[in-house]
Amino acid sequence: MSIIFDDLGDDVVEIIISYIKHYNPLASLKMTCLRNYNHISRYSIAKLMLSSRLGLFSFRTLCINDNCYDDTYDVFKFVHNCYYGRYIHRRQNALNTSVIIINEKYYNINSHYCCECFKKFVLVGSNSNVIEIYQNNPKQVNVSFKTLL
Repeated sequence: MSIIFDDLGDDVVEIIISYIKHYNPLASLKMTCLRNYNHISRYSIAKLMLSSRLGLFSFRTLCINDNCYDDTYDVFKFVHNCYYGRYIHRRQNALNTSVIIINEKYYNINSHYCCECFKKFVLVGSNSNVIEIYQNNPKQVNVSFKTLL
């Protein structure tokens, strides 16, 4: 006695679908029959496509911000290097895989920005309720968001 896929119950089909970890087989399974088409949402396929894309991270040497030199000059010249006379400013190195600190909690990130551009363009933006902490390491992202009372 053989079991046909169409004879399986809805709960079994859901379990099978949950084990598919790549979007190509899931999209193919969606197109096999009307029943599968109704069980597999476009959202689940898009989610798998995005997760596979986010899983690929290419390392960069320098920050991807075109204006990194100008955007980070003041911070590196006057804060991190404390007016050190021999400091020559240049485009900063990318963070790539790093640990950032936000409100004293640690997070692992992948970023093609340098630490200052990451703070400026990703975390802070135009938010005025932020305290940037410039301690110890000029290559560390350390930000604290003030709470409004």
